[in-house]
Amino acid sequence: MKLNTYIALLIRLVITFVVALIAFTAIDGNSAGLAFLIALAAAAVNYYFGDRMALPKHGNTTASVGNGIMAAAAAFLLSLVFPALTVSAAALIIFAILIAIADYFFHPILHRFKGVVSGEPGQGQQ
Repeated sequence: MKLNTYIALLIRLVITFVVALIAFTAIDGNSAGLAFLIALAAAAVNYYFGDRMALPKHGNTTASVGNGIMAAAAAFLLSLVFPALTVSAAALIIFAILIAIADYFFHPILHRFKGVVSGEPGQGQQ
């Protein structure tokens, strides 16, 4: 992977961690460590499936909504594996919405990093 990819992944992880803190620490009372675990899983899933696959083919809006849904699904699946992780429906919905909003603004920035997203900005539906 190129340096641009690492920088983009780090930015994605920080954004996802901040959103996870809001949704799962402030609302559900989970620890920051569990919020970071959620952020790691959601950032990895969203980068691979959302940024690398959906964004170039379907555009920013579709990829952003998909990333929100995938992030919430990742958090829910982690709660099944880790009993200490508590996730409520409200926190999952807030997490999905905030990730979708954050990604909508992050994707145009992501296009500036050469080699991170295949395709040209503006391809697919906006």
